[in-house]
Amino acid sequence: MNRKLVFAASISLGVVLLAAVYSLLKGEKVLYELSKFSLPRLVVFLSFSVLVYLFLSMRWRSVIIALKGKISLPSALKYELISFAAGYFLPTGRLSGGPAKFLLLRKQGMSFTKGFSTFMIDWFVEMTTNLGFLTIVVIFIVPASIIATSIKIMFCLVGVAVIGSVLLVARRVRNSKPILSHHHVAQIDKHRIIRKIIRQLRAVRRANGQFLRNAKSVILTYCLAACTWLTSAFEVFFALRVIGIDASVLMVVVILVSLMVTYLIAVPASVGVLEFGQASIFQFLQLSPEAGIAFTIVLRIRDILMTLLGLALLSSEGFSILNFRGQDG
Repeated sequence: MNRKLVFAASISLGVVLLAAVYSLLKGEKVLYELSKFSLPRLVVFLSFSVLVYLFLSMRWRSVIIALKGKISLPSALKYELISFAAGYFLPTGRLSGGPAKFLLLRKQGMSFTKGFSTFMIDWFVEMTTNLGFLTIVVIFIVPASIIATSIKIMFCLVGVAVIGSVLLVARRVRNSKPILSHHHVAQIDKHRIIRKIIRQLRAVRRANGQFLRNAKSVILTYCLAACTWLTSAFEVFFALRVIGIDASVLMVVVILVSLMVTYLIAVPASVGVLEFGQASIFQFLQLSPEAGIAFTIVLRIRDILMTLLGLALLSSEGFSILNFRGQDG
């Protein structure tokens, strides 16, 4: 399907959701919630946002070092911010910003394949960490009055099955064993269209094996991923404090998980999806949906500031958002 058509369809969906949310809510109530806005607390919130990006950069840098690459922490932080800015207005968000990292890593003398591998490993670490924390939240934090014990047990079993599968695949990759049999690979390799993709995936598998054989780097990367998750929770807490909400641990983790799901939905800048999701979550938490809209405005302030900073850093690297894709080609 044409990329422009997909982009238009996704942004149209977001705009429809945004219009629906604002038509159902009362503007004066939204203004009332915003009247509680605290500038000093906004500064604290933005400080935790910067700290989140610092941990993201440290995590990605630890993967790069494990693959025998070299990059300074300031450069990793710069590239992380550029990646966010490059992908913010695209449907797939952070995944869309990944090519920015590949291109910028070339300036560090790293090949495209190795750069792509660092991104995929970092993304894998993030997803498995999110799954682990989500399992902990559902089993130990969310009360039985919200989620029945039987559902918790089922979720736990599913989580164990998924984690077990991931560990099994990781073990095979670590030992440089193919995930698919040679017969299946040969059958797939007959299709000329995906031959190049298969070669890239093989290179990524080798890089994954190299990373997993470095136990120190694996432990460090997952520790940094846990720090990122915890810092993100504090970030949400202080974002709520900006509009005068003193949130409980349960409220913070529910909102944090909902935000993670929201950012996976393929809508540029999560337009409409973010507002609809938070209005619904706040109502579920017995808060006013207007407070949810005020909360999204706080998040939009952060995202716009980070995007502007990322674009400025992109310009300092000699690129612009308009010709960035062309130079990548």
